[in-house]
Amino acid sequence: MRKVNGKIRSNKIQSKYRRKLHLRARLSGTSTTPRVCVTKTNRNLYVQAIDDEAQRTLFSVQSFGKKSEVKSLSKESVKALANTFASKSKDANLESFVFDRSGNRYTGLIKIFADSLRESGLRL
Repeated sequence: MRKVNGKIRSNKIQSKYRRKLHLRARLSGTSTTPRVCVTKTNRNLYVQAIDDEAQRTLFSVQSFGKKSEVKSLSKESVKALANTFASKSKDANLESFVFDRSGNRYTGLIKIFADSLRESGLRL
């Protein structure tokens, strides 16, 4: 991961970036246990299954675009997104993952997504 050049002026963004660097130093995905990277914005949620050893994305699910079944962020839509992710992971014969929240706090939609993945039978 690239570090930001220069000073981050916003304290909120600075603390999120610090959490992100701290997490990524300790998390790594393999081909048997990929890393689930969750990126959240105010409007969208983007989730990737990443193999860090081969440096490639195995598959991804997002709440925007033509192929997405979900068009807005809510609790129900995040649960539907988690079910879609779980079905894609079962198609790829993957059952266990390493959860990377990308510096976001483990509350709200991030927690709902992780709990929905656990309910669908995946190990995080």
